[in-house]
Amino acid sequence: MLIPILLLLGTVIMCCFGDEAPPQFILRNMLTGSSTKLSSQFRLTYNMILNLLRVEDMTVEGMIKRSFSEFATQRALTTNEYPKLLKRGTKALAKLEEEFAQDIDTRVGADDILDYYSASSELLSLNKEALTYLLGTTGNTGGGAFTPGRIMLVTSARKKGFARAPAIVVQAPTLASSNNALSKPAVCIVLLPSSFTPAVDDTKPAPKEFQLNFVGNCKNRNYIYAYVELDEVLFISSVKHKIDSNKLYTEESSGSKGSAARSSNSFFNAKPMARKVDDFGFGSMKPIGKVNDVVSEKTTEDQSLDKVMSYLLEAEGLESNADLGILQLRDCIKGSQGDDVLRFGATCNQISQVVMELRSFKSHCHPSLVRHYSTVEKKETLKGTIQALRHLLSNESLQVSILSSCMWYTLSLRMWLTDTRTAPTAFPRLSATKSLAENSKLCG
Repeated sequence: MLIPILLLLGTVIMCCFGDEAPPQFILRNMLTGSSTKLSSQFRLTYNMILNLLRVEDMTVEGMIKRSFSEFATQRALTTNEYPKLLKRGTKALAKLEEEFAQDIDTRVGADDILDYYSASSELLSLNKEALTYLLGTTGNTGGGAFTPGRIMLVTSARKKGFARAPAIVVQAPTLASSNNALSKPAVCIVLLPSSFTPAVDDTKPAPKEFQLNFVGNCKNRNYIYAYVELDEVLFISSVKHKIDSNKLYTEESSGSKGSAARSSNSFFNAKPMARKVDDFGFGSMKPIGKVNDVVSEKTTEDQSLDKVMSYLLEAEGLESNADLGILQLRDCIKGSQGDDVLRFGATCNQISQVVMELRSFKSHCHPSLVRHYSTVEKKETLKGTIQALRHLLSNESLQVSILSSCMWYTLSLRMWLTDTRTAPTAFPRLSATKSLAENSKLCG
């Protein structure tokens, strides 16, 4: 039984065995549905590698390239614009390198900024690893490491505009109940550098005082309420002050909800009743001490902020002389045992060593550290992106996940060529850097 089906591009004739044709939905899925996905079962084994080493005409890379899975991946790479984008990124990096070499006269006293950036990046990575384990083991405050009033040094030059800046915790981070992941970072008051000038943006509403992203001035220095991620903590100090976090920080959500509730409630919108006339004049008199209630409350908040700024300025002075104490994170975990605790202790020892190394650089106390650090961070992050993308396009990275990794680095490179402030600073760990023994399943 032949059934002619007229389509937009021609006529399809289906041969149906039997007296009746298949149902309409089966024919529709057969013609317009998705095709059957073919998955390669190719596996690179030890015996195959040894046999390929005996053959001169065939290499291991050539064998992998001839597999069905890798062939499709390589064809997708060559048909896309990855090589062109890599070329543009290489030109942008060359321009940054040239500008960095020309600005050597402006880096007087910060000649070791490249080594300082390398040590700082290592320290940020170590602290992220240690603090992640600490929070997952002890809870939100990290055994006292993130208690409100704790002083620490933070660095986020390219994203937030501060490096080696003292910060005080006003709200501890929040952990997700399911997997101990960080659902909300810590809220800190960060002391901004002396050269900081607030940017004016009329398109967005200005943050309110004592709320997130608010930039204020106290004691002739600027400060900001900011989220501090774990990978932005340079190190946590042993200094802790007693503060009233309720007077220093107000969450935006609670304020907006309260104002919305008041606007919708007729009770809050009602006008006060008229005061009756008092013949004796006592009704107009106010209780003693009641007049200055609002003023005293405002003064208390200002005094709390003045104390916080004094704490931050004191910490900045101590760190300039390398006298700011370091909190031993291993002391925040008590009674725990196991291999994870031993690795945590080794990481804490590395943190102390890298902090001592970091303080030995001249750039650590340079007045223009933020500007020089941002330039190096921009250049080095772009260099890492280009190297990773070039590695993925080479024969050294023949693997099934090469296309997804290429898309990641391509996205990062696109961000650099458009807006460098949004480019990611961390990249996924590549399995292509492991040995062949660890990659026994390269394709499939």
